[in-house]
Amino acid sequence: MPLYANAQYRVGYQGYMKYKAQAARLVAGNTIGDPAEVATVNGLVGYCSLPGWTVTENRVPVQAIGSMRDEDEIPTCRHSTIATRILVADGTFLLDAIRDHADPDAAGTVSGLPLNTIEFGSATDFGAGQVWAKQGLDTLFNTLRIEYAENQPLVATVDLMPICFIAATGQTKAVPTAQVLHWKDFAYTVGGTDYRPINARTTVNITNGVIRHGMRQQFNALGATELAISRTPLALLPVLEGVTVAHNWHDQLPAALADSDDWGAVTLRAEEVGAGAGRQYFQIVIDHNYLQRYGGQQVQANQPMAWTSDNVSRVITMTTGVT
Repeated sequence: MPLYANAQYRVGYQGYMKYKAQAARLVAGNTIGDPAEVATVNGLVGYCSLPGWTVTENRVPVQAIGSMRDEDEIPTCRHSTIATRILVADGTFLLDAIRDHADPDAAGTVSGLPLNTIEFGSATDFGAGQVWAKQGLDTLFNTLRIEYAENQPLVATVDLMPICFIAATGQTKAVPTAQVLHWKDFAYTVGGTDYRPINARTTVNITNGVIRHGMRQQFNALGATELAISRTPLALLPVLEGVTVAHNWHDQLPAALADSDDWGAVTLRAEEVGAGAGRQYFQIVIDHNYLQRYGGQQVQANQPMAWTSDNVSRVITMTTGVT
């Protein structure tokens, strides 16, 4: 029995992840052939992990009387996902987690939520035998989690949903150059007061609740000839946008925050240290914030006291760039 002769062994630093805004959906409800590879996917996602990705065939067993085991497994709707963790510097990619409420019919969006092609794989710099690459088409942000934590970099965790994956030829490696933002750069402002001295952690969760709508028919026989779009959803549709905010505090909530009224706008801004132009920043403004739950943590005798609170919120905007 011969041994498999084409084994390749790779390390994460060989990877890359890039994105490109789409002008429109590439896999429409009546598409019956795989789209061509998208050219010039060159937007850097940022300082990130090589993404995890999955394709789920959702096979359903066939069972029948007279048999003590499954008789068949029918492949049903094919689901695809992408997930990664990003140290935020230039947060341009993250802005696509927020939909355009003013113009939900904007080109290149689904109900205002931007469409992207996401490409990732092993870079061509390491030799032809090491290269593998995929493109996720018609990708939407399903969830985005942004965390400002004491003495930590600003971290974003993203869950993306493409309609399907196609093979790509691969690209050279690339490294971002913008400054990673950090807790030392953070300000937490409500009503003109910066509450950073008592804030230990703030986590913002944005949920678009993307659903897979419908199912395409099977194109070609199962196996090597089946198309990438075969059995995929007819469309990906975002439902209501949800925003929640969770806090850890070094002190109990101040009187201005410890009530059941609307806090108004909360501004979370990370900006490089210094003054004047040319400094990286990332800012979130959340309007309409209401306490949902708050209290104190159980604390041992040799530990500092700590408090927590959760907010339900709505109307979120994000901006990024340089001062």
